[in-house]
Amino acid sequence: MPNHPMGEVSKRSCNNCRQRKVRCDKKHPCEACSRSGKECVYPGPKRASRKLNRPPVSELMARLRQLEDAEMVRLMQTADKDDPDYGSNIEERGSSGTNLEKLDQGGRLVVKGGRSRYVDDDASVIFGDKIQELREVVESSSSEDNTETEDILGPFGLPHGGLVGDSNWTKMTATGFYPHTTQLNMLWHIYQSRVHPLIAVLHVPSVERIVRDAADGIALEPCSRSLMLSVCFAAVVSMTPNQCVTMLGQSHEMAIEGLSVAVNRALKQANFINSKDIPALQAAALFLLCFRVVGDTRVVWAEAAVVVRVAQGQGIHRDGSKFGLSPFETEIRRRLWWHICILDMLASEDQGTDTQIKPDTFDTRLPSNIDGYDLFPEMSELPSEKLGYTDITLCIINCEIATSVSQLGPSFGRNSKISISDREAHIKALACHIQDRYLDHFDLGVPIQWMVATIGRLMLSKVWLAIHIQKTPRDADESGPARQAADPIFQTAVEITEFAYFFQENETTAQFAWLARSYKQWHALAYVLSELCVRDISPETDHAWNVVTKMYRKCVKEAPETYSMFQKPLSRLMEQAATSRAERLGISRELLDDQSPGALKSTIGSMNSESKQILFPPMLDLCNPYHSPIGDEPTEPAHFDNAGLIQGMSASGLTGHLYPNIDWLFEPLI
Repeated sequence: MPNHPMGEVSKRSCNNCRQRKVRCDKKHPCEACSRSGKECVYPGPKRASRKLNRPPVSELMARLRQLEDAEMVRLMQTADKDDPDYGSNIEERGSSGTNLEKLDQGGRLVVKGGRSRYVDDDASVIFGDKIQELREVVESSSSEDNTETEDILGPFGLPHGGLVGDSNWTKMTATGFYPHTTQLNMLWHIYQSRVHPLIAVLHVPSVERIVRDAADGIALEPCSRSLMLSVCFAAVVSMTPNQCVTMLGQSHEMAIEGLSVAVNRALKQANFINSKDIPALQAAALFLLCFRVVGDTRVVWAEAAVVVRVAQGQGIHRDGSKFGLSPFETEIRRRLWWHICILDMLASEDQGTDTQIKPDTFDTRLPSNIDGYDLFPEMSELPSEKLGYTDITLCIINCEIATSVSQLGPSFGRNSKISISDREAHIKALACHIQDRYLDHFDLGVPIQWMVATIGRLMLSKVWLAIHIQKTPRDADESGPARQAADPIFQTAVEITEFAYFFQENETTAQFAWLARSYKQWHALAYVLSELCVRDISPETDHAWNVVTKMYRKCVKEAPETYSMFQKPLSRLMEQAATSRAERLGISRELLDDQSPGALKSTIGSMNSESKQILFPPMLDLCNPYHSPIGDEPTEPAHFDNAGLIQGMSASGLTGHLYPNIDWLFEPLI
């Protein structure tokens, strides 16, 4: 160890600070080691850096263009020009197992010190020698990548007015909100109790060390700082306005705005776009998943695409087991990737677009159903998976449902080549799988387990309703048997809407209400409103009007403006339903608007572990794989493969196919 006199300033960080990835004041001893009582040891003199013969930028660009031209020639040569069906088969080939086979064949993942960089097969194998020549130029100086960009770049390091344009983020006050020690500890506790049980994207023991260092006044690296601030932001989003004023001394809106600024600054300082650090990617994913609840979903949709690209750049879309990563690191990367998939799915649904991530573009396996507290870096193998609830079960259920339903692909609409009964069998088999593997083992007297089970059932109900909406009559003058056949669907949609309302109002799970508000059940609400436009006045329609009025006020009138694609057309559909109802009642619209909706009686009931009388949203008899509620012939159930997916179905996108029978969605959106 070099002999450093007391108080002398070293040129390099001490070994302890470098290992903990915290900033060192480079004194002897440093403040961090003095605070922790550890021996402060500095490394020896740094080896002189190699001087690289850097070619000029123009030469580098010319060489890269040569690589691009060579790749284009290779692709043209491998194309089967003699096959007349070649062009028409491109899409088919892309949706088959070819891409998965390609994923299995190669690509290179470089992991070092918690950082990762992925290079795909074409670049790493075909042009391996030439790419190697450029590697030293690309990787020689990390300091060049860390250039301060705050003055010229917008959120996530993107230029102002570029991808996100003149968004709410760029209009925010320049003053960020940086919690002091007491607030930081309080927000960390709130995060663990209100956010992590629903969004388990982080490894809590690892983040706790970062929070503890921040609370002790130790300067954090930019990526760790961004993660700590994202945790604080998520905690604030989960609070009620009154709680925010009491605990933080400022309004909920101001705290959210201030922390948004702080998180974005930290991500820019971490150079997120070029980052190879997983904590920065975790921070961005967590931030957007929570910002979606209270902010502009158009911005979330745009920035989610950036997160996906950065994740692919780090190779998070490739399963770590294929590259010899440790069980701990492999599992952490799986949790991160599948939460990014959820972010992509939710953001795309908010804006009515297809997802960016396709099933055949990644091979990262689903996380194991084990608690994050059972994971630690030194583990040599993962513990056995649990049946029932863990902190990652909600993520797994969401992803299994989305992945399985996406296999119905473009065939999910009205002109499907797959029969209604086959689609029913697909969904019933999925429901049975979720019920048998997870929900049957829950203790529904525990609020978070009831919450997770309810979210899963609501998602399955959404898919069930989307399938059966296609059976209902579209014309207003249809009646008799055709209209009666729609009654079970109508009643189920009303019950789903009513349950979703109580789901947000349930006092027992009030600490999780912030996320429950994002499960708005647009599909059920829109279908009920479209039916009320053509149905006569009856006790059933009176009850339905009462339900949708309350839900509409909660989701649209009282909720923050998130600029979801559904909000404007849903408002027009509400106007049409109200006009139709006023005409049938023989009253004016003003009088109808003055009528307060009647009280709804909660069917949720008391949640106690003894009675277990916990009701779920209706799905009829989904877990009977031979049940056919609308009169189709019974169908053999589908079967799951080892990955939990339905066998014999091709993978494709789902977004855009869930609402094939609702005209309100296709009216002008502006």
